[in-house]
Amino acid sequence: MQNVGLAVLLLATLAAFVYAFLPKPSATPVGGTTQPAEATPSSAPTETTSASPTPSATATETDEAEPPVAVFLGDSYTEGVGASSQEDRWSTLVALELGWEEMNHGISGTGYATNAQGPGYVDRLDDVIADNPDVVVVSGGQNDFSTYQFDPQGTLQAISSVYEELRAELPDAEIIAVGPSTPSAVDQTVFALDAAVQEAAKSVDATYVSLLDPDVFTLEMIQSDGVHVNDAGHAAIAERVINAVK
Repeated sequence: MQNVGLAVLLLATLAAFVYAFLPKPSATPVGGTTQPAEATPSSAPTETTSASPTPSATATETDEAEPPVAVFLGDSYTEGVGASSQEDRWSTLVALELGWEEMNHGISGTGYATNAQGPGYVDRLDDVIADNPDVVVVSGGQNDFSTYQFDPQGTLQAISSVYEELRAELPDAEIIAVGPSTPSAVDQTVFALDAAVQEAAKSVDATYVSLLDPDVFTLEMIQSDGVHVNDAGHAAIAERVINAVK
C-alpha cells in the first residue's frame, strides 16, 4: 500500500508539471474573430495647392521709374517757332530721344536780359524752379545781341545770375546750357555772348553745348523771315544737344 501511495504522488506531481507548460487558451471566444487594429493616417505625401504669390515690396520698387522732368527755358526756337508741329521742335525731339518729360518754357523775343515780348530768363526762374525738374536746359541768347551792344555788363550779369540761381535752388539737377545760335554771320558780339554762356555754365558745373563750333545751321535750314529755322534746323539743334549730353 505504501508503494501505491508513492506512485499516486508521483503521478500527481508529473501532471502538475505538464500542465504548467501546456499552451493557454486564447482570450478570443471560440468561433469569434479578432478585430483589426485601428487604422492610422497614411504617411504618404498629399498634393497641396500653393498660395498665389503676392506682390512684394521689391517688385514694387523695381517697377519702371517715372521719367526725369526736363524744363526747357528759352526763346522762340525753344517755343518751337518754325517747326511744322510741336513734335518737330528741337526741345521735344531731345526729350523724346533721352526719355525726358518735357516742360517747355520758351517765349518768343526773350533772352537772358531781353524781355521784348515777355519776361526774360532771370524773371522766369521761379516758374522753372516750381516745376522741381531733374534737368534744366537753358537755350538762346541771340535776342540779347543788341542788348549786349548797349549794356554789355548788364547782359553778362544776367547770364551769370541765371546759372547761379538755378544751381543754388536746384543743387541736384542736371543743368545744360545751349549756347546762342544765329542764322546770320557769326561776329564778335555772337562770340562774346557764347563765351559768357560757356563760362557761366562752367562755374556751376553745367554741361555746355555749342551751336557755333561748328555752325549748326546751313542756308537750307533758314526760313524766309531770315530769323527762324525749319524742321531741318530744329532737327540739327536736337542732334547737337543729344550728342553732347549722351
